[in-house]
Amino acid sequence: MTITIYGIRNCDTMKKARSWLDSHDIAYDFHDYKVAMIERPVLETRGQVLVGFKPEVYASALRTPA
Repeated sequence: MTITIYGIRNCDTMKKARSWLDSHDIAYDFHDYKVAMIERPVLETRGQVLVGFKPEVYASALRTPA
């Protein structure tokens, strides 16, 4: 199983999460938003994750007129 955790390295909550994973010997990849920004926006709906913005994709996923 591949685990990727996304966040900002200096965030206190991220530090706690990474520390917990480390203390439980759980391997993970860390994606630092400050170093390699992901494409935005990210929209989650009905079990789908849409990355970036295209009106036709939003319309299809949300079942609204384009």
